[in-house]
Amino acid sequence: MSTREKPYRGKAPVIFFQTVQTALQSTFFLVNESGLTSFVLKDETGKVIKVSLGSTHSCTCGGGKTEHCVHTLYILLKIFRVLPDNPIIWQLSFIDSEINWLIRNRVNPHVDTKPKKERNSAQAQKVDRINLSEEFGCPICQEDLKDPETLIYCKEGCGHNFHVKCMKVWAEHKTSQKDPITCPLCRCDWGNGVINELNKILRKAKKKPQLHSNATCIGCGAIPIVGTKYHCVICPNFDFCSRCYKSYHKEHPFIMKTNPNSAWEAAVRVNSDAFAGRDFGPEDYEMLQQLDAKPCLSEYLFSLLPDCPPDVCHICKSDQQTRWKKLACSHSAHDTCILQALRDEQYICSIDSISCFLGLTPSSSHLKQEAPLSISGLHVGNPALAFRQRRKPAIKRHESHNAPIAHQPVFDLPPLIVTRIGVRKP
Repeated sequence: MSTREKPYRGKAPVIFFQTVQTALQSTFFLVNESGLTSFVLKDETGKVIKVSLGSTHSCTCGGGKTEHCVHTLYILLKIFRVLPDNPIIWQLSFIDSEINWLIRNRVNPHVDTKPKKERNSAQAQKVDRINLSEEFGCPICQEDLKDPETLIYCKEGCGHNFHVKCMKVWAEHKTSQKDPITCPLCRCDWGNGVINELNKILRKAKKKPQLHSNATCIGCGAIPIVGTKYHCVICPNFDFCSRCYKSYHKEHPFIMKTNPNSAWEAAVRVNSDAFAGRDFGPEDYEMLQQLDAKPCLSEYLFSLLPDCPPDVCHICKSDQQTRWKKLACSHSAHDTCILQALRDEQYICSIDSISCFLGLTPSSSHLKQEAPLSISGLHVGNPALAFRQRRKPAIKRHESHNAPIAHQPVFDLPPLIVTRIGVRKP
């Protein structure tokens, strides 16, 4: 089609870029391609979504007609590899030349023109596994391929790698359609027993202990930390294993990671001694529910910020009279402003680029990353030695508030351990 059915858009609306962010953070599984621009996706709950791009876009979620939905943008961003600033991705209607460009532009080194091979064929031969550095990502979920122990590859066809979890979704979809389970790329038959093989690998991965390879427990010195890793929000570069977390440093709040690839979560301590020997009745049900509920990370961090007198909010730049919170850099902000910033995963002050919390530093602006070594104007070279010498961080507490007031920290440590860095320029 040489004419566009919907007007050309010279720029994208604001909501478009918000949807782009959601699409980039979403996980879908590509389980079928019914055409060059028609796809079948499955989300993590198993819901099937059908997406078609062309002279008009359509999606079974109802999006794509008046504005792009998460699914149409996922196809364009992760399958066709179109950059968000390319005007083609903004359009709600494609012409023939744009469709041809999308097809040619698609990064798909997996195309194999060899005839299909039967798994039990006498001529079938084992093929070498393709090196992960040569892969463009998992062909099913479009995400990176990292840990070889969580991957499986086509042994008798193309040799390409897949996530075990993704391959299980693919195999279950093929089984539900009463189709043979084949390689998503070369269509080599994997046989009927592949689902049992995939389940076996997944069970083995669950039993394997989670190792935080770049983390050292400050308490016992364990390297690496096995299982859940706990990180102090107040102290710099301060990690604990599960055993030491239960025993030490109970006066400070912590966040935790259950495995190296998971996001940070709130680590809420429960004082079990307070309930020792107590008989619970129906009147305690609401209290027990509150203890069992885990707050989201943004609300948990927000609760740690101390109140402060009214000032000018460094986020909205107004002095509107409301509740105020103080950050580690001593700047103030409205409670609603800082809560929204934390929900948006913005953990550093916009004025001086200092973290809102002493234990979370400017370079750790996204809590999915590991916490680095530096904090507000200080660099800690060996926090384990400081802890074992029982040095207490100089953190004052407000008389009427349990959360620490984040003043400029002063550590009474040897000069080889703490080195002062130059003053930051705003």
